[in-house]
Amino acid sequence: MIEKKSPALIDKEVYILPTKTKINIAIVSITFFTISLIFHFPLREFIKVKIVDALAMQKACPIIYENIEVSFLFLPSVNIVGPTIDSRCLPKGMGPIKLDSLEVTLVGPSFIPPGLRIRTDLNYSTKESISAYWSQSFTKGILKIPKTVLDGAKLASLSNNQKIFEGQIELEGLAEVASGKLINMDFLGKSSNLKILPLTIAGFNLPSFKLDTLFLKISSKKPGQITIEDGVLGHEDGPISAKITGDIDLNLVNFPASKPTLKGNVKFSDTFLEQFAIIKLLLSSKVPQNGYYSFEYQGTFARPLFKFL
Repeated sequence: MIEKKSPALIDKEVYILPTKTKINIAIVSITFFTISLIFHFPLREFIKVKIVDALAMQKACPIIYENIEVSFLFLPSVNIVGPTIDSRCLPKGMGPIKLDSLEVTLVGPSFIPPGLRIRTDLNYSTKESISAYWSQSFTKGILKIPKTVLDGAKLASLSNNQKIFEGQIELEGLAEVASGKLINMDFLGKSSNLKILPLTIAGFNLPSFKLDTLFLKISSKKPGQITIEDGVLGHEDGPISAKITGDIDLNLVNFPASKPTLKGNVKFSDTFLEQFAIIKLLLSSKVPQNGYYSFEYQGTFARPLFKFL
């Protein structure tokens, strides 16, 4: 015969769940709630609408696309298929840039700063992409571009298979943004086998010429402004050898409206000057120092003002 106890005589511990059990119940509850939310709330459509609205607001820099795909498999991600960046977003003379896709993936938590970490992949050809990591907190965001090598031949797919350069350029950088303004940045770009292909700059038709050397070190210590600490293009024995420093006041909403205030020195080979009588004419009244001519570059990227001093 089972002896029954009055509820008043049962120990209180019998009604208290172990901590481990509470945690397991909480996890199961959150999991089922999340699954229910995904399957019953039109979350995909909600995200798509927000992205479409955000892209439509970029009047100064329109971006068109073929489709937007939202996925919750493994890691939540958004894939913008076939985006094309309008030429109005780029320096004067450059055509539109077409990507295969632009994919944004939630990687996980970020510790510096505390928040979320997102990876962005710009896929521009088969198995070729440029990746960057964005860490976002309530007050600021940090963008990191890991060491990346850009190949001129493979980048041609961005601009209707028109090659701009041959060789490889190595990039890496770190930037901090708050309230829509660039607060801090360190960027490095370099190459040892760079060859510029025929192009047009400020109305000048330039032929192909081998530069070999490229070194560009950029930093930012003032909100909204970047500084070219060290810029080197070409070498002493090449067709062009140039050094440049200065500041650029950025316009993140309309990049072509950014205002450079740059100064530098440039040296041209005799062969290069023979090909460009107009440059030779502009230099006729200038006095070089050790073979180098001083210059300044101002205005905006959309309407540049370049002159020899």
